[in-house]
Formats: sequence, structure tokens, C-alpha cells
Amino acid sequence: MITINVRRMIATLGLALFAASMGCTEGGGDGGGNGEGSCNVSSDCDSGMVCVSYGAAGGVCTPQCSASADDCGGEGSCSGVGAVEVNICQDDPADPQSPPDAENQPQIRCEVDADCAALQEGTICVEWKGAKACTIPCGVEEDCDLPATGGVVIDLLTCLDDEADTSRKGCVPDEKCFSDIQSCVKAPGL
Repeated sequence: MITINVRRMIATLGLALFAASMGCTEGGGDGGGNGEGSCNVSSDCDSGMVCVSYGAAGGVCTPQCSASADDCGGEGSCSGVGAVEVNICQDDPADPQSPPDAENQPQIRCEVDADCAALQEGTICVEWKGAKACTIPCGVEEDCDLPATGGVVIDLLTCLDDEADTSRKGCVPDEKCFSDIQSCVKAPGL
């Protein structure tokens, strides 16, 4: 089991959709010198911003937030990204009866481990399907399980080898959820 302080993974992983406007703040995504333009990794963004990719698309600098809707201008919620404890402004959570597309969840892209550790201590840069993203290391499947919240259990991650370094494993998207999202989200009444 992981003993570093990253086990408080965000339970809203599968219930929040990434804001298409990359925003929840005025001027979001305009690239007008305010740090909210396109990016490859978070070091390309201004302080207080994180580079988030949605599916295969390139990244956009997005404001970090502190779990308050006020940080998002009241237009969204402050939710985590994958297994990483970095909160960003996202659309309000979706209905568990209609879960989001598991294949296109937001990700924090990286080049090296230091890109991830700068955002959350103990995270690593793992390559999966040719793309690198920040996640937590794992040894067994249970290391990637999110805690249940309000009776909802979300299991969108699995523990697999890092394609760039097969001597270690990281929590990556579980492909079975791509074709059958309902099997990965369990809520009362489902």
C-alpha cells in the first residue's frame, strides 16, 4: 500500500466533467498573457494555474482552486483530476445515472516526475498508450481505488506498468470503463 500522503484521492473523479471553456473564470482560455493559454505541461502556465488536457487534445492552462465554488466564479465546482490531489474548476457534477465519458477525463500532462511532484508530492509521470500524465504510483489494484462518497463507488483507474519505465506501476484509466461506464460507477439504485 502507498504510505505517502496521496491516499485522499478525489472521490468526484468520474462525476465531474471538465469545463470545455477551460474556465469558470473571466477570460478563460484566451491566451492573452494571463496564463490561461495553451500548454504542454504545467510549467508552461503562470503561477496558480495547471495545464490540463481533455482526451487527446492539447492542454490549456486552468485555474487551480481550493474546494470552493467561489474560486470558480459560481459557474462550476472545484474537483480533482484523476488520482492527483490537484483541484481545478470543472462543470458541476453529472448525474450518476448518466456518468461522463470515461475515456475523455481531464489529465495533467507531464514530461518528467518533477512536473508532477511540483503539483503534488509523491506523484509520478507515467506513460500510458503513448501519452504521459501525472498520477500516483501503485503496487496493487487497490492502491488506485477511490473512497466511496455518499454511497457512490467510482472505480475508473487500474494499476498498470509505466510504459516508459516498466520497473514501476501507476494508476491509469481502466479501459473496461470506456465501453461500459456503468460497470465502473456504482450508486444506490443503479
